Amino acid sequence: MARTRPPALDVLAESAIAVAQSTIENARIGQKLTRAALAKRLGCSPAHITQMLRGEHNLTVRTLARVLGACGYEVEFRLWPIDERRPRR
Repeated sequence: MARTRPPALDVLAESAIAVAQSTIENARIGQKLTRAALAKRLGCSPAHITQMLRGEHNLTVRTLARVLGACGYEVEFRLWPIDERRPRR
């Protein structure tokens, strides 16, 4: 099988950020938390939560773990080779 050219690293980074943002939003909604309630659990403002979900805040692994923990979830990472299809969940 011929190897395809991997996507640009910036594209991979933006994709990972989008997945993290949607994971946070799904966790928040799944726990029936408002952005204000989530912010209160984290000790920040609701505006900070909105900025995080819009990509206006640097979303670190530490922040991701704290936010998901505040929603009652734990972070798990998966990886696979770029030239293979992403596994279905």
